[in-house]
Amino acid sequence: MVVRTGPGGQERLIGYVVPAGGGPVPADLRVHLAGRLPAYLLRPRWLPSTRSR
Repeated sequence: MVVRTGPGGQERLIGYVVPAGGGPVPADLRVHLAGRLPAYLLRPRWLPSTRSR
């Protein structure tokens, strides 16, 4: 997760995921994470990344 500045200077928390194989379906990822993360960390959108940090 990183903070990015969006339109109008508003900060947004962006979640990135490095998919293994075909990668998770975004809806499945949200359901999986909902049982493991607090609600404030559940992002409405997750962006795929091709590399890990």
